[in-house]
Amino acid sequence: MIRIQMLTGPTAGLQTTHVEPRLSFGRAAENTICIDAAHLSRQHGELVCTDGLWHVVNRSPNGTTLNGRPIKGEQSRPLKSGDVVGVGPHKLFSVAVAPPDKQTIEEAPAESAEPRKAMSRRTKMWIGIGSYMLVMMIVIILLATVGGKKTTGRAIPEQLTDAQITSEIRQPIERVPDERKAAQHLSEARDWFARPNTRADALYQAHRNYKLAMAYMGATTLPEDQLQYDAAEKRLVDTIVEKYRRAYAMVLNKQWADAERLLRQITDMYPDTTSEVYGNVQDLIRYILSLKPKRNQFG
Repeated sequence: MIRIQMLTGPTAGLQTTHVEPRLSFGRAAENTICIDAAHLSRQHGELVCTDGLWHVVNRSPNGTTLNGRPIKGEQSRPLKSGDVVGVGPHKLFSVAVAPPDKQTIEEAPAESAEPRKAMSRRTKMWIGIGSYMLVMMIVIILLATVGGKKTTGRAIPEQLTDAQITSEIRQPIERVPDERKAAQHLSEARDWFARPNTRADALYQAHRNYKLAMAYMGATTLPEDQLQYDAAEKRLVDTIVEKYRRAYAMVLNKQWADAERLLRQITDMYPDTTSEVYGNVQDLIRYILSLKPKRNQFG
């Protein structure tokens, strides 16, 4: 028997007890322990019980950590109560494991081994039945307690902070100086800035072209262009932060349709597919879409 306590995401603090000898964990919904986090692989690893001893096994090229120490390849590490399984700097869950039965037998005095051995077989049967009933009761109580909170095997993606969004948008671009490209991007930036309402991503295009122009210049822009760049950046940051904050609150409140609409507006306004913001928004949209078959019960 092993007890898992979640340490991340909206289910942080949730405890579950398992009696099966092999548990899988990762982003895929079919895992025994499903954790929808970008830094996890779909089939990330396993918890395996062999001869009464539990081990954590890495199955991901990203690696797994046990108490902060890396496990690479398909290596395994023994588990004890209080150990924390994670990925890189991220803590996923802690474990509590029952000690193997053979310890009790090995510690028994030699002269009384036979009588105790006969008694332990009968006792083990009743202990097994009692343990099974106890585990089932715990599972039923947990399901009754968490039933309204957890609607699917997928966990909601973690919320980005205002500082994370701002830092990403303001991240400078590095380029080798090139006067021709600098002039081209500066012209495009001025054009986009002059017509901010012509397209959903106009503000993003103006801001990005200003950044590219400055990168190719190898120096700052003219004062007027610097003012326009600062204005575009502030408006882009304020807009994306405000819409993302509202959309995430709608997800938490199960306002699926409004949340999906607002999240798609963000991807239209900030179409940088390589960015953390875009990836997180797409994860939230996929999370909402995974609930589609059950939307009627949510209202």
